[in-house]
Amino acid sequence: MILNKSIKTYGLIILAAFLFGACGSSSVVSDVEHDWRTSEIDPLSSVYVMDNAERIYVVNGLSVLAINGNTGEVDNRMNESFWDNIIRNSATEIGSFTFESSRAMSDTYNMNPLHDSGIILLYDHRFDLETITALDPASGGVLWTNDQLNFSMAKYSGLIQEAGARVGRALGNMIGGTHEEESAEERREREVLFMSNLAYEIPGENKMFFKASNKLVMIDLEDGSVIAEFEGFNGPGIAGMQRTDDGGYLVLSAGRDISNLELSSSYSLAHIDADGELLWMSDHSGRHTSNLMLFDNYVVVDGQPTEVFDLNSGDKISENDIRRRSMFSNTLHHVVYHNDNLYVAADMYGQVGRVSESRLIRHHIPTGEVTDFVETTRNTYFTGLQVHNGMLLVSGHGNAIHGRNSSGAIMALDPDTGAEIWISEAFSTAGNNYTGEPSVSAAVIDNGVIYVSDTGTLYKIDASSGETLAKVDHSALETGRMMGLHEVNGNLVVVSRNGVSAFSKNDLSNVYTSKTEGMDSYTINGSFAGLYNGGTRAVSVNLNDGTVGPHIRHGSGGLLSGPPNRYFGNLDGAAVFNNDASKVITIDSDGRIHAHTLR
Repeated sequence: MILNKSIKTYGLIILAAFLFGACGSSSVVSDVEHDWRTSEIDPLSSVYVMDNAERIYVVNGLSVLAINGNTGEVDNRMNESFWDNIIRNSATEIGSFTFESSRAMSDTYNMNPLHDSGIILLYDHRFDLETITALDPASGGVLWTNDQLNFSMAKYSGLIQEAGARVGRALGNMIGGTHEEESAEERREREVLFMSNLAYEIPGENKMFFKASNKLVMIDLEDGSVIAEFEGFNGPGIAGMQRTDDGGYLVLSAGRDISNLELSSSYSLAHIDADGELLWMSDHSGRHTSNLMLFDNYVVVDGQPTEVFDLNSGDKISENDIRRRSMFSNTLHHVVYHNDNLYVAADMYGQVGRVSESRLIRHHIPTGEVTDFVETTRNTYFTGLQVHNGMLLVSGHGNAIHGRNSSGAIMALDPDTGAEIWISEAFSTAGNNYTGEPSVSAAVIDNGVIYVSDTGTLYKIDASSGETLAKVDHSALETGRMMGLHEVNGNLVVVSRNGVSAFSKNDLSNVYTSKTEGMDSYTINGSFAGLYNGGTRAVSVNLNDGTVGPHIRHGSGGLLSGPPNRYFGNLDGAAVFNNDASKVITIDSDGRIHAHTLR
């Protein structure tokens, strides 16, 4: 049944042992004092920063803490009931496997944050009872509970006998079988990956799609009621959703990956109209399923193969099979559409041994014909693919780009024949041959001019001829290796590991250069950039004038050092900034959550 509740806040418990706990001394000091910090949280917890860093949820074993992002106080704590705890200490058998309840049931809660509505979904499973609880973002109280949507255990325990002959121990182990050992971290990672695909929020509508067992369900987020159900929607989760021009929905099921609890006999793509009526449902391959894209009346499922369906009928039109795995990323290629053609650049950079080759192809959708547009080769990294003024612009580095492993370029190709129209001068990408990092940025195009950066130089290139109009050596500014190029308020901003530099689009003159301390990741929020390096450092930079905020320093280690400080959720990168990068929430290498005001 669905239990509709008024917002109910469980007993308010402020835990002095959790908050502002005693901490060991550190050899590094931040430029400003923290606003607050917690004591260490348990490894393998999930931490979600919500509501523009105003609210933080921590799944700490079988407790859920709602933390005020401004004060660090625990506004609410939900604990498992005594009776549930007794049940979890029993045992059972599923098929031919024996399970301890602590393994066959949740030994920690799982969560999905719905950022558009601000709701947190809390998942719990125990034998044949699986419960979804929606938490209110402001109070941490319960909005509604639904125990009628089987989402994991009921489904996969039923498949265990069939799977035993095919994948045997792998599946039994994934759902808690005691016949084969698996580390707590590995099992937790599998659970988190699986649960993260169950819910897909519909932005602006206060609704979500939810992948229940063998069906897709549309749910009202206000009260948890079921709006519509679509039987036979197969697959372990939801890989993506697209809105159609008439207000309808395209929903794609997740694909097959045994290691991530993704096992199914078939996989679905559904077209649902704005009134919630099913127009059609088709099968897709389910192999390495990634993005869902809509071009004109073509629905593209990006996987291996990449499949194209007719929007009106759901019929498969054609497919290509060039997608390959990489040691660096599961986002392996760039896809653009132009005049009934898909153009796909698939990377294989940095691989060794007997591996597939990098390819840039044209896939003619009506016929399915696939044409190679560059010489197939290993050791190529594509960083950009777009159509401009009737030309296919390709940026990157490696053999397929400029014929040499250590150089990059941007080149213009005829989109019909693949013939080279022009190629830029060789860019410098030396020293980055086997990392998969973007040694050549994606291009910024404005008024017939292309701006692109390599590891140390910013180029201004004529889009019609490929001629270099101007260039500037930004490596001389000592900001380190380039991480990205962006246009911000009329300037070109190069974000690098040790600083941020802005240049005039007119003559590439330097507007400002701001120094930072060894960052490896960043986000851009409007006119501000938030830069961070694992759990060690974070800083904000005003991209209008280059003003650098205070550096937050947590010392060595950090998230990337691995166990015992391994966390899940949107703090798995160890830093989340609010919308204008005026505040940052971090986790240090000792497992403490910090909040700092940056300006």
